[in-house]
Amino acid sequence: VDLAAEYFYARMYDRSERQLLNLLELNSQFVRAHVVLGKVHAQKNEHSKAIEELRKAVELSGQDPVSVSALAHALAVAGEPKEAETLLDSLHECSRYRYISACHVAEVYIGLGRKDVAYNWLDRAHETRDVELVWLKINPVYDSLRNESRFQDLTRSVNPILL
Repeated sequence: VDLAAEYFYARMYDRSERQLLNLLELNSQFVRAHVVLGKVHAQKNEHSKAIEELRKAVELSGQDPVSVSALAHALAVAGEPKEAETLLDSLHECSRYRYISACHVAEVYIGLGRKDVAYNWLDRAHETRDVELVWLKINPVYDSLRNESRFQDLTRSVNPILL
């Protein structure tokens, strides 16, 4: 799955998908493979496939926040903001008793087109040294922000050695 994730970050979505499908043939219960495959489908604008994979991940993981946030993002970019917001509310509720990555919350807001709120969460991620920031410069979910000065300032300030 790490190789498939590398393909995902390199925007080699078809290679990532092939790798993940082979992996899921061996172990159909591998949650992370479903999550990455769902993200691949979302980037390929295959929204129904993305949502299907991510629903499997949420079910198999027992509502793990990583899976839930990925599903919420996929729903948002698929034009299903109401369900995405419901999942986002559940993540906020869950954060009262469990760690939720601020980057994952930001990704949902990006999907919803709420960039200012996403930046607030990215700033929080930076303040708390969220480990997910190591993917900031290469994660395709952030592509819609890349040309903005605020995002460029953030990427310059992120030093993976200090996380």
